[in-house]
Amino acid sequence: MDKKVWVPLLLIGGGVVGFYLYKMMQKKKDQQNDPNVAIAQATLSEQKNFTPAFLAQYDIVMPPVQASKAVKQAANERQQKREQREAERRAKRKPVRI
Repeated sequence: MDKKVWVPLLLIGGGVVGFYLYKMMQKKKDQQNDPNVAIAQATLSEQKNFTPAFLAQYDIVMPPVQASKAVKQAANERQQKREQREAERRAKRKPVRI
């Protein structure tokens, strides 16, 4: 093959690999494992139980035990989603016969 053929093929291949890596990074970015996010969401859900007048006078502070429960629950939900995706991926595979 000529050099004129290899250069465009390498450029296209590099673009495909770059796009794939970009998509993978975006997917990982969406799956942040920050416990502060889970604590903030738990605090917001607790604030819904109180009236605005009460919230104007007092701040809602999550006790460490309750906050850690929220983090554990969020971690369990993520693990269940991962297991579900893995089960779906395995179900799509065709059986291998020897």
